[in-house]
Amino acid sequence: DIKVLGARGEEIAAAELGAPLSHALFNSGRADGAEAILASSRAVLEGHPGPGLVSVMSAQASLRSNENHTDALDRAEEAIGLAASLGLPAPPQALQARSGAAMDQHAAELDLRAAIDGACIVGDVRTAYSALANLAIRRTDSQGPASGLLAFDEAIAFAEAHGLATQRARALRTQVLFSAGRWDELLREAKDVSSWAQEHGDVPSAVVAEWVAVRVRLDRGEFIASTEGLESMARDLGGPPTWIAPAVAEAAIARGGRDQAQRLLAE
Repeated sequence: DIKVLGARGEEIAAAELGAPLSHALFNSGRADGAEAILASSRAVLEGHPGPGLVSVMSAQASLRSNENHTDALDRAEEAIGLAASLGLPAPPQALQARSGAAMDQHAAELDLRAAIDGACIVGDVRTAYSALANLAIRRTDSQGPASGLLAFDEAIAFAEAHGLATQRARALRTQVLFSAGRWDELLREAKDVSSWAQEHGDVPSAVVAEWVAVRVRLDRGEFIASTEGLESMARDLGGPPTWIAPAVAEAAIARGGRDQAQRLLAE
């Protein structure tokens, strides 16, 4: 419970730590813990609406965007609406979550640009970096791998300039390398990113890098002895590993594990 974080009478101050704490929990593969801390924080802060509640709502939107875009959109709009009612600028993290649920490419890019600008104004370079990486994904979808890679280079350069780890953007960039057919480079990059991410507890980056590498190896007809580590890490991010399931199931079938593949796909 969030009240454990603070001394008696300091529940509000403790609850305002929920957003950054949830981010750390999710990155370390404790998605359930991140959800729980945000729910507890929100329960405390709803009686005292202010910037802290906006941050918690924005974090909830960001967390939900990993699994449920409709729910993420609702949470993002809620956070943006509350901020407006309090005379606060639109929260960058909520704008980023809303962009992920947007069907309209132009609207999504506008939200991401606003998130980048807003985050930079308040010195939140981590959110700006994350939004730049998501903008690169959007550019890949709308303009192709060449434009996507240029946008990822911009995100990585931003991270380096601000002393941030580049592995999250580099992990996402491997998906563009896959589309571009630059598979040898991809495998080298995925190995480096996954090694660093696992050493530093960055589960999301490790999962993406490992998953894309598995896709390349399958397309090359290579035998993959085990994907147990990848599946375990994906589960740590919350819910069944739906987006990695096809690749993991294909690898299982190739080594004679049809029943395992069927169980995974059934989830």
